[in-house]
Amino acid sequence: MENKLPAQLTAENSADLWRAVLASEANQKKYKIDASDLKFCDESGLALLYEIRKRPLAFDLINLPESIEKLYASMTRDFSPTNEDENADLNL
Repeated sequence: MENKLPAQLTAENSADLWRAVLASEANQKKYKIDASDLKFCDESGLALLYEIRKRPLAFDLINLPESIEKLYASMTRDFSPTNEDENADLNL
């Protein structure tokens, strides 16, 4: 099954996708998500991309624009919950 992300992925328009991602473990299908139209992500959109990438057996994220990929990489590098040493410096 293929889904296409909108041009803007924000808290305002991502609720249906969040439900699909959170329910994906109960569903045995693999979803292909085409991000070729995506131009803008707020924090909710980036968090959704993070959740999609955490589930590679359920989702295949394709065509993520380079600008969004860089923003995503910056978010995960700077605020990854697995990077406890850096988070300790931030008093998290």
